[in-house]
Amino acid sequence: MYKSRNDFTPAYLCAVSILSFYHFLKINSATMKTKQWAIVAYITIIGWIIAYVKNKENKDTFVNYHLEQALGLAVAGLLWSVAAGVLLSIIPALSAVFSVLGLLPLIFMVFGIINANSGVQKPVPVIGKFFENRFVFLQQ
Repeated sequence: MYKSRNDFTPAYLCAVSILSFYHFLKINSATMKTKQWAIVAYITIIGWIIAYVKNKENKDTFVNYHLEQALGLAVAGLLWSVAAGVLLSIIPALSAVFSVLGLLPLIFMVFGIINANSGVQKPVPVIGKFFENRFVFLQQ
């Protein structure tokens, strides 16, 4: 029978959401468009791996471009965090500045997602041009 509003526990809601998401992926995995795979590439390194594997099946230059941009952004974010950690260990007074600048990879990721959603092959601001055609294994 129908549950009242108070009967929905967090565990129940979590299980329903996971099952719904699994069902969504199961139905839409075959019909996901290239634009959606390009967006998924920007969402963590796991999303990048999923988009890379799916793009291996049917090569698409649009997805390849955004895979390059997303991987470049991940590499740049990793280098940025290492450099910030080293500088903060030397000069702790800069922690406020680096806490704000630490959001740059997230902001660039949002720009990449917006570009992928718009269907354009536009580089991520500041660092995107550097990573164009850098990852040869994506073109094979």
